Amino acid sequence: MGESALVLRPGHHVQALVAYEDAYVHPLIVSALEALFPPESLTMLSKPPDTAKDDAISLARLLPDPKANVLQITPYEAIDWDFVAAHPGTCLVNSYMLRKALIRKHYLAATVEQWVAKRPDSVLKDHVKRSEAFEPGTE
Repeated sequence: MGESALVLRPGHHVQALVAYEDAYVHPLIVSALEALFPPESLTMLSKPPDTAKDDAISLARLLPDPKANVLQITPYEAIDWDFVAAHPGTCLVNSYMLRKALIRKHYLAATVEQWVAKRPDSVLKDHVKRSEAFEPGTE
């Protein structure tokens, strides 16, 4: 297996919130992060105990500084999308905001088409077949 493409700049620190809710997968994610990051570059955050299962986890409440580099790996419903939108340069999440664009075939086709139109050199250009979306007709 090749080396990670992750590059840390000296002095950069990452806050990571891993609240994956799967007893098998959660420790695997944590151990992978701990293997990738030097201990002095990673702080693991804990989900607040008063957070309901389907509520977003407030990153603003958890982070010591809102400008901190943060990685959030949680169920889709728990992602703090408002924080992500306000901090696009320092916040990463484990999901695509408009996940329907990836899980529904006709949305995926449209998303790939838009991506390739903006990035003509993308590998998607030659690796995803073009498709057409047909809307039900009115008869």
